[in-house]
Amino acid sequence: MRWAHLGVISPPADLLDQGFRHLMAPTPVLWPDGRLRVFFTMTDPDGRGHPFSMDLDPEQPTRVLRHATAPLMARGLRGTFDDAGAMPLSLIAQGNGSWLMYYAGFETGVQIRYRMLGGCAFGDRDGTWFTRSAPTPILERAPGELYIRSGMCVRREGALWRMWYVAGSEWTTIGDKELPVYDMRYLESDDPLRWGTAGRVVLPLTDPDEHGFGRPWVWQEQGRYHLIYSIRKRSLGAYRLGYAESPDGLTWARADDRLGLEVGRCPLTEQAIMYGAVLPTERGTYVFYNGDQFGLKGFSIARRLD
Repeated sequence: MRWAHLGVISPPADLLDQGFRHLMAPTPVLWPDGRLRVFFTMTDPDGRGHPFSMDLDPEQPTRVLRHATAPLMARGLRGTFDDAGAMPLSLIAQGNGSWLMYYAGFETGVQIRYRMLGGCAFGDRDGTWFTRSAPTPILERAPGELYIRSGMCVRREGALWRMWYVAGSEWTTIGDKELPVYDMRYLESDDPLRWGTAGRVVLPLTDPDEHGFGRPWVWQEQGRYHLIYSIRKRSLGAYRLGYAESPDGLTWARADDRLGLEVGRCPLTEQAIMYGAVLPTERGTYVFYNGDQFGLKGFSIARRLD
């Protein structure tokens, strides 16, 4: 694939003045009225992530039209699965005009650095405020998925709800840092709030230099499923982006070298590139992604050329 890099969306100055930092995990959505809305996470002075959003000009996606001036959801209750942060990952419109927001909830640990479990929240018609579906995660810990069970990409296909997510029960030491080990798995359900306790592994770790696959993003094109995902490399201590294709969303053929998004060739990606999200539109197909320092200087946007 070839991409034309359009530019960078920087953290809004007024939010920086409030002490928020980073623009992490850009999650683009075409709003029913034609707006291009991007949800993302910003961290507060204590390092806790909060969901925000901004509207971009669909004709010129690097132009910000407006942005939320406060977090879209209250902080998790003390001691719950997301009291250390919430990162939006998938937005799904409901039939009544409201929204579901699937997000990663972070909880700091004692014997391990943190747990990351998947939550869901209900949003109003305009997506200006979200309320948790419950104070507990929709992806609770399960055998084989004890520490990481999140990173969800959710799609609704008719009456079927499909979820690609990441999970794992292991930590490894790289340098002087403890890091989780996790692969990509799959669940499906007829209820957007109730999912099984055991996912099917659909993208296993096969390279000994890889210890995690982050933030899968699935889309359909020409009758096939396409996947962009983040790869954590032991030798690099940083993320790279990967790509795969599938006829059914279950059996994936990796083709990382075909993606065409590499460090050093994209804005803000001298050491790392991660958290990609692809959005096909009538005006073209766009990719939104983070780079160095987890989006400290913002996220980048590129348009697909072929």
